[in-house]
Amino acid sequence: MDLPAGGHPVPPEPGLTGPEMISRAERIAATLVDRQQETEQRGFYGPDTHEAFLDGGFYRILVPKRYGGYELGIDTHMRVVSALARGCPSTAWMYTFGAAHAHLAATVFGEEAQNELFAGGDFVCPVVHGPVGVAEQAEDGGWIIDGVFHYASGSPYATHFIGQTFVAGAEGEPPVTMMFVIPRNRWRRLDDWGHSSA
Repeated sequence: MDLPAGGHPVPPEPGLTGPEMISRAERIAATLVDRQQETEQRGFYGPDTHEAFLDGGFYRILVPKRYGGYELGIDTHMRVVSALARGCPSTAWMYTFGAAHAHLAATVFGEEAQNELFAGGDFVCPVVHGPVGVAEQAEDGGWIIDGVFHYASGSPYATHFIGQTFVAGAEGEPPVTMMFVIPRNRWRRLDDWGHSSA
């Protein structure tokens, strides 16, 4: 990754504004209307729509500028989602539940974690809030998490996943919950939702 003198990556379009991003969403939405049925049958938006989101910078709207994102804020993100929903509510739903969690990652996780999470610039990360499964400490200091996490909208094109799980408490104590984030190459998406796998 090429870095400018300040040491931070530059987004693909450094001068991109919120209104320009909203206009892009409106143009994409117009192409989604006639494809609603196909999206519904597939259970998630198509690879070409995903490519349009990548090319248009949609997955960088909430990524901090220091990581090559646009950091355009929640207001712009929600206006983009509203515009997309006018073309295809399912696409807007899946997009927001993947892209919106850049805000969570940028406000909850520390700098070391953010350096890893946002290294690719584009960030798509579904979240499941209710704790599921169990986590055990691995010999290398990391964690082994075992569980099946349902209703992870945004997962087909995810770069990461955020969830919660249970960790055994001290002897005689109840288990405690732990939030975790896992890169895409460390988990498997199950197509177990029929035609609603977004």
